[in-house]
Amino acid sequence: MTTDVLVFDTSPLNHFARAGELGTLRNLVKGFACVTTRAVIDELRKGAERHAEIGDALDLEWIEVVTCDGLDELYKFSEYMNRLGNVQRHAGEATVLAWAEKHSAAAYVDDQVACNVGRNRGVQVHRTLQLVISEAFRVTGAHGV
Repeated sequence: MTTDVLVFDTSPLNHFARAGELGTLRNLVKGFACVTTRAVIDELRKGAERHAEIGDALDLEWIEVVTCDGLDELYKFSEYMNRLGNVQRHAGEATVLAWAEKHSAAAYVDDQVACNVGRNRGVQVHRTLQLVISEAFRVTGAHGV
C-alpha cells in the first residue's frame, strides 16, 4: 500500500466485529492511521440493533471517526451518490470513497460497484479479503498468483 491512511467502510468492520476478530483487524493494519466516517458509524449502530456484537466496532480507540462535510468532500460525495444511487444503501461507501479521494487515503470497501466507481476515479480501493490474503502471504512468505 502506498498510503499511510486507511479508511474503512461498514462491511470490514461489520464482518470482523461479528466474527469477534476486531483485534485481528487491528493487528492487520498496525502501522497505518485508520479512520472511518460518521455515516459508517451510523450504519454500524443500525446493524448493532440486530447483531449486538457489531456494537464493539463503534468505539475503537485505533479508528478515528471523520466527517465528510467540507465543500470538496460534499461535492465528491454527491458525485459518488450519483453513480451509486440509493442513499439508504450506499451513503457509507460514498462518504468513505469521497473522504479517501480528498485525503489520498486507501479505502476498504466490499461493494463491487463502489469498488469499481472508486477505482475509476483514481482511489486506491481494496476489499476485506485482499487485506486478509495479503497478510497470509506476508506471514507465510508465499507469493500471490
